[in-house]
Amino acid sequence: MPNLYRRPKPPTDRREGETFEVIYRDETGAQRQKTLDARTIQRAIAEAEAYRTQVRRGEVIAPSRLTVSEVAEEFFGITEALVATGERSQGTLDLYRQRYGKHISPVIGNRRIQDVRPEHIGAIFSRQRHAGLAAWSISGTQTIISAILTFSLSRGYIVANPLARLARIEKPRQVTQREPRRLSDEELRRLCSEATPRYQPIVTALAWTGLRVSEALALRWEDIDFEEREVRVRFQLNAKGVLKRPKTRAGVRSVPLLPLLEQTLRAHRKEQLALGYAGGEQFVFTTATGRPLDRHNVRNQGIVAAADKAGLHDVGSTTVTTHDLRRTFISHLILGLGLDPVRVAKIAGHSNVSVTLNTYAEEFDKALHRDDLRARIDQAGFGAV
Repeated sequence: MPNLYRRPKPPTDRREGETFEVIYRDETGAQRQKTLDARTIQRAIAEAEAYRTQVRRGEVIAPSRLTVSEVAEEFFGITEALVATGERSQGTLDLYRQRYGKHISPVIGNRRIQDVRPEHIGAIFSRQRHAGLAAWSISGTQTIISAILTFSLSRGYIVANPLARLARIEKPRQVTQREPRRLSDEELRRLCSEATPRYQPIVTALAWTGLRVSEALALRWEDIDFEEREVRVRFQLNAKGVLKRPKTRAGVRSVPLLPLLEQTLRAHRKEQLALGYAGGEQFVFTTATGRPLDRHNVRNQGIVAAADKAGLHDVGSTTVTTHDLRRTFISHLILGLGLDPVRVAKIAGHSNVSVTLNTYAEEFDKALHRDDLRARIDQAGFGAV
């Protein structure tokens, strides 16, 4: 068989049989050799032919000394270019770098990318679990590992993804420790009324628009259309206080300005006018110096403090969160107003209707079957008096 050779048996090789080597060219055209496991000529021929088939299929790659950290930096460099064009967010890149440096690099950063095995990845997750990290944090680490290894596959640095071969029991699973909170109309009003004067306007806005906190903080007075009675969402405010476009086109939208919120915002605007902070390009929700409110303060000093005063902290949950307000508003669109999934997705700013359907499946099911079930009960006389 061409390019199949017998080689002298090393003195340290105590195994029976002969030593065989196959010569081949890799995808770059460089000549390489591989020592076979076969110890007889018949098996060597079969193994050499199988190996050549793998080479032709691109399943064999040239040896590389690239480390995981070197590949990660290449991946982050490409992501930075995407951030510059608005295709990725700076916050996502910062989070990726932070988690990689803290959780991944110390374990496998210096290891060759071609040497990474499933047990090495499992060691990262095991290390996090022993450190007491939450399931969602471990799952976030898996997301970064998956992205780097998928990138490595596309570059031809590896031929198989070791994460895919990791035992299912070792892979992180997001465990929801807290049931979603949905507040009633009366509870929402109590929450808003108990908020301090500084935070009452934004708490009310979050409760009656379903905006993400980053979207609410990015609102400027030119985005509040009192005549058309709508709130225009065009930007998000990141953690560094910089305006950025939403991640998807669906994030740019208009939300109805409900009468209760309109009343609150009109009163708030009068106060801001007196302070000189009610210009069209000025932020709606600000500190006493005109700077945007801090999202952590909105949560802690605004929503959580108001929930404690309103007695909402002990109703099946430790407290009320910003996401609870968003979920409550969207649930009322479905159950209270009976809106269809397309309209709900548009108001919520979901990138796809499937996101709305999956997240609010329970609400849509109730809205779809509630009236039908009642009609059937009445018709059958079931439970009648």
